Amino acid sequence: MRPAEFQVYGVSFIGLAPAAVGNAILTFDASSDFIWYYAAFTALNHAANTGWTSATEYVPPIRVLMTPGDTSTQMMNIAVPLTHFFGTGRLPFFLPAPRKLPARTTMVFQVTNDDTTITYDLWLSLIGVRQFLVQQAATS
Repeated sequence: MRPAEFQVYGVSFIGLAPAAVGNAILTFDASSDFIWYYAAFTALNHAANTGWTSATEYVPPIRVLMTPGDTSTQMMNIAVPLTHFFGTGRLPFFLPAPRKLPARTTMVFQVTNDDTTITYDLWLSLIGVRQFLVQQAATS
C-alpha cells in the first residue's frame, strides 16, 4: 500500500436558488487521514448560461460556513463570502496551515445564496494528500 497519494474531496450544491441555504456532509475515507492544503470552487448559472468563460468568470454572492467533525468547532466565526475561503481551479486558496482531517471524520458545509435572481450549481473542492494508516502488527 502506498503511504500517501494526491486526493480531491468534493461536495456539490445543484440548483441553489436565490436566498436558499444548502447543507452537505462530506465523510472522509476510513483508510487514510487527509492533509488539506488547498480549496477551490466552481459556480455556474443553473439556467445553463454558456456565455461565461475563464476570462469572464462570475463570482457568486454565496456565503459558506464549515464545521469539521473532529473538533465540532466552526472554521470561521460567521459564514464568510465564498472567495474568502475558496479560490478557483487555476488559483486555489492556499490554507495558511495545512489541516489534518482524521480518517472517518466528517466536514459539514452550509452555503447561503445571497443572490436575488440567479440559481447556482456550486462545487467545492478540498485538495490535498491522503496519508494511509499503517496496519499495526498483531502481537503475540
